[in-house]
Amino acid sequence: MKRNASPYGLPGSARRVLYLDCFSGISGDMFLGLCVDLGVPLSTLKRELSRLRLREYSLSSRRVLRSGLSGTQVEVRIPSPRR
Repeated sequence: MKRNASPYGLPGSARRVLYLDCFSGISGDMFLGLCVDLGVPLSTLKRELSRLRLREYSLSSRRVLRSGLSGTQVEVRIPSPRR
């Protein structure tokens, strides 16, 4: 990556800011779907989440239509606990 290049694909060192006013909360999968809809590739989310060193989870995404609104649904799957 070039010096002062944005890791987010923006020209130069440009960055964008998104302010979320989640007065009643937001779930993690909803936030991840929002990121994908805003242009963050799922592969980038996977790469960045791998830095958390969480074990055994997977991410998948798909386009959905609910009540006339379309968006990206990101599913976070974790295995069932062993008994």
